[in-house]
Amino acid sequence: MSVPTQFGLRYRSLAMQSVIAVVLAVLCLPYVVLVATFSDLYTVNLVLQSSSMPTQDEATRVAMGRLLTRITGHPDAARELIFLNLLDKAEDFVLEIGRLDRDTLTVTFDEQSIKRELRSLDQPVWGPERPLTLIWVAVDAGFGQRSILSGETSEPQNELAMTDLDDRLRQEILRAAYDRGLPIAFPLLDLEDITSLTFVDVWGGFNDRIREASVRYKANAILSGRVRVSEFGDNVQWTLIWGDRERGITTATLGEGLERVAEIYAEEFGAIGRSRTAQIAVLGVTESSHYFEVLSYMDSLSFLESVKVEQYDPAGLLLSVTWRGDLGLLQRMLDLDNVLIPANTMGAQNGERVPNNLAFRLFH
Repeated sequence: MSVPTQFGLRYRSLAMQSVIAVVLAVLCLPYVVLVATFSDLYTVNLVLQSSSMPTQDEATRVAMGRLLTRITGHPDAARELIFLNLLDKAEDFVLEIGRLDRDTLTVTFDEQSIKRELRSLDQPVWGPERPLTLIWVAVDAGFGQRSILSGETSEPQNELAMTDLDDRLRQEILRAAYDRGLPIAFPLLDLEDITSLTFVDVWGGFNDRIREASVRYKANAILSGRVRVSEFGDNVQWTLIWGDRERGITTATLGEGLERVAEIYAEEFGAIGRSRTAQIAVLGVTESSHYFEVLSYMDSLSFLESVKVEQYDPAGLLLSVTWRGDLGLLQRMLDLDNVLIPANTMGAQNGERVPNNLAFRLFH
């Protein structure tokens, strides 16, 4: 059964205020990199064009296809045979369906049921805790028209206005980020930004300067791009800066770049395989407030199936944690936050016992 593609479904625009709120909230935090949570991961909004209205069954199937791409990382999930049963029976997994407004259909799916189905198919499940990606984009429209995209409409950087073009490109990024469940932030382009980073820096891919200017945003990764706009279409080049890694991505559109980044992340963070249990030690938990801080943090991580306190003494806190996936996934997920710092980067202090498993320190 083929997947309907002609129903005139388009995307709901994301509010710019939400992007700015993310940036401002991050700037107000202490210096610690924080993982972002994509809220309502299992809810898909579809804006319906009045010229071609799908039936509820058809719209639900389309929503399921987009959801499967969002949580598995498969770009063509809606066309893959392995997901055919989920697509054909999409309505069986619906918790709620309604309208946000006259033209917007919202479909909320049953998270636990879909997870069980995907695990039975041995497919990855990527949860709501996801890297926060800071977006720097330099735009050259020719004839001296140049800009860096910000999270809101602002005055052009020269006398040649590019507001309409910038808005189009910004919306393209936001649509792709929403569809793929990517938490993103744009720079504020305030005085601090424009004095530390120029259009030439972003366009030329001077990544050391881009890294320095990005520190204040405390993002997990940086996506730096340049767009050359012409009558023949856009030419887009991206660089994903993630830790000490840099990866070039060339695409025809900005949205395709975000889609490729989502696929890269999904390969790193998609949980697949059987559940496993390991013990982790958290050293330096010397006060009751530290104890509750660690437990609260661990309980907030949705990828962990269980967290159990095995021992608590002056040497630290010993936890037994269960998750689905390999040991590398556990380490990568904990690395997204700087709440727990690998103990081997800090050194053991006198009298502290470091078990032969994962050892961390609480970041103070």
